[in-house]
Amino acid sequence: MEVLAARWRLGERSWPFKKEHRRVAMGLVERGLIYVDTDVMPGVFRATLTDAGRAMYVMESYQLPEMPFHG
Repeated sequence: MEVLAARWRLGERSWPFKKEHRRVAMGLVERGLIYVDTDVMPGVFRATLTDAGRAMYVMESYQLPEMPFHG
């Protein structure tokens, strides 16, 4: 959940995980915190926070910090 919340804060709506983590992910699916989908790579699935997962792990007031432009 922490990985997905951190990625969400950075603008990534889903994140790939190795199939070894699928059992844990399915427990989170049952609790309504994430949903999973297959990925284009074999042995990988993508997980995304649900509304309930975001409500529990991402503060509504969170804003990305301003990053200096290094271009």
